[in-house]
Amino acid sequence: MKLGSADSWKQLWTDATTRRQIPFTALIIGLLGDEEDIDPVVVSSCIFMDDERSETQADGIVNKINSLKHRLQRLIEVIQTKHPDKVHLIPSPDSITIDKLGQDDGVVMTDTCNGAQK
Repeated sequence: MKLGSADSWKQLWTDATTRRQIPFTALIIGLLGDEEDIDPVVVSSCIFMDDERSETQADGIVNKINSLKHRLQRLIEVIQTKHPDKVHLIPSPDSITIDKLGQDDGVVMTDTCNGAQK
């Protein structure tokens, strides 16, 4: 809900590794806190990738962010059933968008060790 409520995302970090020939990536999005500090939100600690190519990692990150929209929609459906008076507190699934990173000069920091070695 934090990602949907935020006006912009300041940073996106990834860290990739391989275990037993299976590549996976952690994804963290940094929001600007009240005192101009970065507030990290762990989106996923383990996004499994088909391979280690940069294109695959970029697609995996975008797919993970898009999957958050589905989770938010499911939350709205559950809250609508259990506590309909609280639905207005949940941001719209459309508020989860990678476009928020481009607002206010967002930064992407990725682990490119595997891509650089090849």
